[in-house]
Amino acid sequence: MGGNNKIAGVSVNLGATKGRGSSTRMFNYCKQRSPAPSLCINQFITIQTSYVSPSYTITFTKLTGQDYTNPLYQDRLTDNIWFTRLNTGGPLFNYKYYINESITPTRNILQDDFWYDNPGSSQGGTIGVMWAILNSSGFPDLSAPGINPQLFGTVGDPTNFFSFSQMCVLLTGMIQQSSKPDILVNADESNEWILEDTNIADVTQMNFLEGKDLGCYIPALNLYFRIKISVWGIGDNGNPGAITYQRTALYNPN
Repeated sequence: MGGNNKIAGVSVNLGATKGRGSSTRMFNYCKQRSPAPSLCINQFITIQTSYVSPSYTITFTKLTGQDYTNPLYQDRLTDNIWFTRLNTGGPLFNYKYYINESITPTRNILQDDFWYDNPGSSQGGTIGVMWAILNSSGFPDLSAPGINPQLFGTVGDPTNFFSFSQMCVLLTGMIQQSSKPDILVNADESNEWILEDTNIADVTQMNFLEGKDLGCYIPALNLYFRIKISVWGIGDNGNPGAITYQRTALYNPN
């Protein structure tokens, strides 16, 4: 079994599988794991590809109105990293963190964390995961004066991986600013970037995430993924909380 396969909303591109017939065994096994066979496949692929091969790509989709507490509408990268979005919009977040802390996530709670509104406790979103812009792919203007390749991330080197919030402000600054983002104001408590002309970049335009090669790094496990978002739903276009992206496990040379 190869090519693109889809079970219960999760599309898996099976490139070179590990071992003859391994993909067939995976699908036969997971079909029996009702009511969430897609979760089974997601976890199987993550475990296999995190350590073996970068050739597996999972397409994750959550539509407006779909229950973020349902495993079918969560992308479970690991036991402790479960990505999803609220139906009211707001940032991508790690739902498992809030389960572990016995907190019901609300848009205000997620926004406060994303914008570092609670000094000392805010972590900039997707708690437990860091983000990078891997290259200039998908940028609308490759000659834009704000693009700073020195801040692009490299798989295997966590140096230019930032909080989700910091990465979003960085991306927006590279596209919109007339001067390059240079350094964070405070890497632990802020998403603000000092520009080369000493001005401050502190805004996000979240639809800029679409079409970019983004790196996703889980420090606790030293795992790297590439995530390419094709749909980021916002209220203005009538689909708040919607998201579609492709996630590829990347080989870690370290």
